[in-house]
Amino acid sequence: MQSQATHTNVDQAELAKFSDLAHRWWDPESEFRPLHQINPLRLDWINGIAPLQMFFKIRLPFAVPSIMAGINQSLMMAFGMVVIAGIVGSGGLGQTIYEAIRTLDIAMSIDATIAIVILTMVLDRLTQSAGSKKTGGTR
Repeated sequence: MQSQATHTNVDQAELAKFSDLAHRWWDPESEFRPLHQINPLRLDWINGIAPLQMFFKIRLPFAVPSIMAGINQSLMMAFGMVVIAGIVGSGGLGQTIYEAIRTLDIAMSIDATIAIVILTMVLDRLTQSAGSKKTGGTR
């Protein structure tokens, strides 16, 4: 059986540097003292609030941008489906575009298309701004 040579990519100087840094991290009187003073305050505050307060003051404000991005993408997909829905006979602006294309009424198709684009842009901007607003707390 052949012996395999072990190759390592560890820099001993870097390992020693971070080992020394880790030792100082746990010393509350080191240069990391402010971090030791802040963390217990935050933990006491977070652990001392009710679950409903935790949801509304911490979890929901941080989740709002992701929620609004999902709503925004759903709206964009829905507006993309408008013309397809018009083709299958569901009515609305998609039906108007489909009828205009079928009868070669270019002016009507452009009007309906502009209406869809403007509606899409307005709702896009509204959902983006709702997702990017900062809540009352600090971040």
